[in-house]
Amino acid sequence: MPLILSVILLFQVPALVLAAVLDLNTYVAEFIEKDENVAIAKTELEAAKIDLKASELLYDSALTIAPELNHSDQTFEQSNISLYERNSFVAAELTQQTPWGLELGVSGLERLEKSNNVTGRTDSAWSLNLTQELWQNAFGKLDRKKSEKARKVIASSSSNLIAAELKSCVLAAEKYFQAYLFQEKVALFSDLQENAETVWKQTRSSYNKRLLKKIDLLSANADFLDLQTKKTQSELEHKNALAELFVAVAKNPPQQETQLQEPQVDLLPGTLLNLKNNHSLMALSHQLAKDQVELDIQKQESVSSLSLGVELGKNTGQVLVGGTLNDFEDQFLNLKLTWQLPIYSPSTHNAEIAKAKVATEISRYKEEQKKKELKKDWLRFFQTYQSNLGLLKSSTEKSQIYQEQVKEARRLLRFGKIEIEDYLNFRDRYLEEQVANLDLRWKVWQAQLKMSEINHRRPAFCGGGIKNGKDSKVLY
Repeated sequence: MPLILSVILLFQVPALVLAAVLDLNTYVAEFIEKDENVAIAKTELEAAKIDLKASELLYDSALTIAPELNHSDQTFEQSNISLYERNSFVAAELTQQTPWGLELGVSGLERLEKSNNVTGRTDSAWSLNLTQELWQNAFGKLDRKKSEKARKVIASSSSNLIAAELKSCVLAAEKYFQAYLFQEKVALFSDLQENAETVWKQTRSSYNKRLLKKIDLLSANADFLDLQTKKTQSELEHKNALAELFVAVAKNPPQQETQLQEPQVDLLPGTLLNLKNNHSLMALSHQLAKDQVELDIQKQESVSSLSLGVELGKNTGQVLVGGTLNDFEDQFLNLKLTWQLPIYSPSTHNAEIAKAKVATEISRYKEEQKKKELKKDWLRFFQTYQSNLGLLKSSTEKSQIYQEQVKEARRLLRFGKIEIEDYLNFRDRYLEEQVANLDLRWKVWQAQLKMSEINHRRPAFCGGGIKNGKDSKVLY
């Protein structure tokens, strides 16, 4: 999905752009699309699907047709006679594996040219072969294990992809939220700078009327310059945050001003830890299951192979008997029991089994370690959320009160009933509370995002549809 900016044009001239608007949903979609980790996870999933398809090709029929043309010259020195014999035939073979370890085979041969025959020939031959594995791959057990292993890899890769997409969404939302709060900070300082300029002008007017002292005029002027500096600093921070937003999606920041829309989201991470839907953990669980299947495969491949074969067929042609070619027909039924012992490479099998055991133990350790990390992270973010949510509500209420105090102090200052320093004290307290409020909003938002990721409750802007559950509530 291309990153779409809503653009307001000035005089309908494309070069003169007044403002561009970017929303959270659009940015998150673009970020996920450009995320290399998501692309890698998709590639790994496609590779796993190919491996599964390859393992299931075992049960596809295989037909081989082999036309062959033979020429031979034979010289009999005893009688000084040179004879020329030419033969050509076509051969075909069809094999079919079954999920039960039974292999079916049909083969045939038909001679196309029969000239100058001297030594005898086979004109046609066909046979039906049945081979049943009785031990190593007893009734297809080993083949099914290999397909099961491929399916476990797909399950792990699928979970990795889902986890990577959610992690990418959370990272994109964090970047967007940070940039948006910097934008709010710029708006705050811009508003306060305008008020400081107005107060400075009012103070100068009152000073000229000898209602205020010179120190008041200097204080008002210094405050205006201080807020001007803070506004410039906040604009630089906002500009850097916007640049990071666009660089993250491999785009250059637009030349015009970019306005971020307020993220209208209700994050519902749940108030109880629930790891059953965490796909990072699920991927490790599938990996462990895959390693356990691999261990079973290595153990099974280390045992002897015992198979029972049945062959039924018929051959016709000519055979040389006493200098005379005679027609023959041969019908046969063969039974065979084949036992293959892996005595040539016991050390190799033992090494593969040992490697599979180690891989299984490592996967089990990683799964347990991941559970501990997720529980620890959940507790940390949940405590952060709980502690800062109350502070945020209190800060919002105090900001409203302080704002009213600033309005009243400004009115009193205009009539010379309070000193400029008294007004600035009220105004600074409001400013500090507003900056603290922005910081608290960020901490609450980030905690909710991380909790949503751990519980794998996808917000709407991540492509999910979170609904209230018994274990959740609407968070601030």
